[in-house]
Amino acid sequence: MKKGPGSRRKTSVACLNCARAHVTCESKRPCSRCVKKGLESSCVDAPRKRRKYLADVPYDSLPVRIKQNLNSVEQQRMNGNGHILHRPKFMSNAADLEYSVLSDITQRDELVSKVPIELLYSKGGPNYASQYMTTGHTPSVLPPVRSVAVEDHRNRYGVLLGVNASEALEPEVDLFTTHFPLIPQDPLYGFPLSAGKVRCDDKVNQYYLSHDSRFPAIQRVNENIKSLTSLSLQVELPEFREICNVPEIAHTLRYRTPMEIYTLISQPFSHTPGFHSLLEYLKKRFDKTSLLEMCRSLAEFRPTFIAIAVTLTEEDMIFMEQCYQRTLLEYDQIISQIGTPTCVWRRNGQISYLNDEFTLLTGWDREDLIYKMTFIVEIMDDDSVREYFKVFSQVAYRDFKASEQMQRCRLLTPQLGQEIDCCCMWTAKRDVFGLPLMIVGNFMPLLETKDELL
Repeated sequence: MKKGPGSRRKTSVACLNCARAHVTCESKRPCSRCVKKGLESSCVDAPRKRRKYLADVPYDSLPVRIKQNLNSVEQQRMNGNGHILHRPKFMSNAADLEYSVLSDITQRDELVSKVPIELLYSKGGPNYASQYMTTGHTPSVLPPVRSVAVEDHRNRYGVLLGVNASEALEPEVDLFTTHFPLIPQDPLYGFPLSAGKVRCDDKVNQYYLSHDSRFPAIQRVNENIKSLTSLSLQVELPEFREICNVPEIAHTLRYRTPMEIYTLISQPFSHTPGFHSLLEYLKKRFDKTSLLEMCRSLAEFRPTFIAIAVTLTEEDMIFMEQCYQRTLLEYDQIISQIGTPTCVWRRNGQISYLNDEFTLLTGWDREDLIYKMTFIVEIMDDDSVREYFKVFSQVAYRDFKASEQMQRCRLLTPQLGQEIDCCCMWTAKRDVFGLPLMIVGNFMPLLETKDELL
């Protein structure tokens, strides 16, 4: 049967993308399938596997003829000692990069040995790969775009980011991919972050929470927190409430309808920059002993992550982000009505959603935590951060009783030296593949005195 003019001729060596999808490829690069899907940059010859009978033979012991026949990609995977460097094991670039940084956290290796092979042989050339080794995540093909929301929040970030504020607010800096930690400020040297008159009904000793009278302000006024018997909060009716979506921020709720989610999401969300920034932040904040303890907790679920993610494709990762946005859209309506301070973060610890009650409890504005890359551990004290990783290893990749409790979680406020003692209940939401999709944290303040907490 004669083939039509639009049919593709088979080739003995398929490109990387066609090989992963197990479809017919062409000899030209980029092939027509990659051009159609916009994958020209990664359309390179798929590496050939070493013969099974040579699998256990050291590279230096192989005959010269066989060495010459080895694919150049295979040679690049080895260092001078013959050890195999990190090799892409996943059918998705997003999953491979995420595992690469997660492996760096647990094994404490250098990022230079964790560069995905396809970056070295992409059309971006050596500079493209060297940028990965410097930053730890895939370089973006687009220039950083400064959000209008961030521009409106510039003055407040100018104080909350401390000495790094001048660098962070430069026009070319993208706060969504470059991490700058929040720093509680002394109100004597900055502006009052929780201002307003505290309202109280003396007859029943009930305090009224509002954006002008938040819990940290009430706590400052009432030094003997034990005498605080009740808090009153006004809940907005559902028909008068709008969906809290921000289309220009990728890590939070972006869409208002399910149709927008399923039609507009065409790329997976990359957790890699978040994992890399989280590691760098922890290295600056904690000593080696504490950091090693956290790495042990992360290492507990590393094999499970590999077993689940090894078969995921790029389409699977896109589907994950669609599920995340769809779930967050549904939760937005539910969380807004329960009246419990709630914060939602991704599996790399990056905060993606919080309700008004959480802002009233902690004193942080929604913009403080959402309009930049912010981790949940940034607003916890040191002991709570250590406990966080222990709890995360229990709920993220294991079977558990639907929720887990942190009996004591101390949250930092924008005011220097003022903290909120809370009890935190975790609920882990998994996707259809078993990976943790999101962590929903419900926080309630502990109104007892410090002596009663011991």
